[in-house]
Amino acid sequence: IGYQGLPRSVGIEFDNWFNSGSDINANHVGIDLGGSVNSVASLDLGTLGYTLDSGTTFTSWVDYNGATDLLEVRISSTGVRPVAAQLSYTVDLVSVLGSTNAFVGFTSGTGAAGADHDILAWQFNSTFDPIDNIGGGGGTVPEPATLAMLGLGLVGLSATRRRTSR
Repeated sequence: IGYQGLPRSVGIEFDNWFNSGSDINANHVGIDLGGSVNSVASLDLGTLGYTLDSGTTFTSWVDYNGATDLLEVRISSTGVRPVAAQLSYTVDLVSVLGSTNAFVGFTSGTGAAGADHDILAWQFNSTFDPIDNIGGGGGTVPEPATLAMLGLGLVGLSATRRRTSR
């Protein structure tokens, strides 16, 4: 997937392939830490009526608040930010990453299969100021200076179709 085996990593996994032993199903979002592809928290997207393989364009928001250590993931098919996070996990990202600095990027994988993984637009803010809607503004919540590492490489975005086990 690109971050497997990287001990100082955080990944938000958009996964459309079932790997027995590490996935809840073939249609989920997961939070992966420390180079593991076994999610510490996952969400079955079917519970929201979403199917990653449907051809629908999804918008996702990943927020991290260093004052509370809360990592949150929201997903929508309308571009409107859900009020409540659909997936959240409490984690000290400075401890996971070993630094307040981080690289942010995207990765995906398909194993022996094929799939389209398109990033149509993205925005990264290094302060905790969640974006309400695409093109909109967010609220202001003060954050500690060390938190500027924020929503980081959380985007080990891996809308994947993997045939090989992780």
